[in-house]
Amino acid sequence: MVAIISEGATLNIGGAVGLVTSLSISHSRDTIDVSNMATAGGKEFLAAKLFEAEITAEVQFDSSDTGQAAILGQFAGTDIASPSATSWSLNFTAGTFAGNGFVTAFDVSGSLDSVVTASVTLKVSGDITQG
Repeated sequence: MVAIISEGATLNIGGAVGLVTSLSISHSRDTIDVSNMATAGGKEFLAAKLFEAEITAEVQFDSSDTGQAAILGQFAGTDIASPSATSWSLNFTAGTFAGNGFVTAFDVSGSLDSVVTASVTLKVSGDITQG
């Protein structure tokens, strides 16, 4: 078994995002229930044609970090009526995921004697390339 180390992984959303402490990409696909009164035993399903994906990142918040500033600008940009998708890439030592998407959440938090952190969620729009 070969272990893939996540150290050195990077996230780019309108620029390299600094101070990242964790990254994940989650893919999901709906199912279509095709069961009917003649179905024997368990229910039957088909896989839906389309899938969806989300990226989440935890970072140590730094408003001077150009990547974090780009995320916040894309999230709270001036063109809220029709925001455009931004390109992103998620780079692990084992490979890269890339595509377009929208920042859907940017949550900043802190507590006594701790580092201020931010949680970023990006909804993928369209296809994902993997390399």
